[in-house]
Amino acid sequence: MSQTMSPKPEVSMPVLWYPGGERNQQPHAAVITAINPFSVCVHVLSRDLKNYMIQDGCRHMDDKEARPAERAEKGGWDYPDWLKRCLPSPQLAVAGCDNRKEEKKAG
Repeated sequence: MSQTMSPKPEVSMPVLWYPGGERNQQPHAAVITAINPFSVCVHVLSRDLKNYMIQDGCRHMDDKEARPAERAEKGGWDYPDWLKRCLPSPQLAVAGCDNRKEEKKAG
């Protein structure tokens, strides 16, 4: 995936989690708690804020590489609108999560 399209999610970042990975579902507040090479782990808050659910392997809503079964099981995450407005470029608010470390070029 293009690195120019993907803002780097960070641990403790607030996000929205969509059940079933469907934007027509009401999102839940969530927090990123771990970063994986192609996905994140999110702690999804219950509506009453008394409980949470852990979703590991959750991919960004615009990640074209997410499989439908994976999306249905894990849901999908996205940045809240207020955070998108804070990003320096609209392109940074779009795309999947590719957190692989950049390979060092021999020089």
